[in-house]
Amino acid sequence: LHKEYRRQRQMCIRDRGLVIPDIYTFNTMLDACAAEKRWDDLELVYKRMLHHGFHFNAKRHLRMILDASRAGKVSCF
Repeated sequence: LHKEYRRQRQMCIRDRGLVIPDIYTFNTMLDACAAEKRWDDLELVYKRMLHHGFHFNAKRHLRMILDASRAGKVSCF
């Protein structure tokens, strides 16, 4: 628990005290990017999600990545 607290604290400090997005925030943003076929934005959000310590969820993210790949955005993931 202490280790997790320190990790979260470091993230807050690194993000200058701004609100830190959670996995629901990222999933909502990814869904919106995929729905609008904004593959460059999807890539940025996905990279940011990984940066914040959230991981690839095949059940949740695979369809988006396949759709992006079919649209020619093969280098992003």
